[in-house]
Amino acid sequence: MIKFRLFFSSILVLIILFSCGKNNETKESSNVFRYNESEGITSLDPAFSRNRETMWAANHLYNGLLQMDDELNILPCIAKSWKISEDGKTYTLYLRSDVCFHNHDLFKDGKGKK
Repeated sequence: MIKFRLFFSSILVLIILFSCGKNNETKESSNVFRYNESEGITSLDPAFSRNRETMWAANHLYNGLLQMDDELNILPCIAKSWKISEDGKTYTLYLRSDVCFHNHDLFKDGKGKK
């Protein structure tokens, strides 16, 4: 009986020692967006989102200027507020100051920060 306990204890110690290893996740794998969708995603470009599966994936990746709640009320997202002209043809959106965009020549000093 003592030999059995010693053997069983040794096995437990070995299991514990070998289960405590390094995390194999590298920096590259931590930058991967994983999305489980059985129907397949045709594009991650929101302009080409034509079905529910593609729209859901794009919504996880991109923020819009505005968003809608469950009752289809318009809420701010990247735009903190907006103004609509009296003729309804011009929309002025005021962006949040904590939002950064990619660097591009169209931005002041080429930096995508407001």
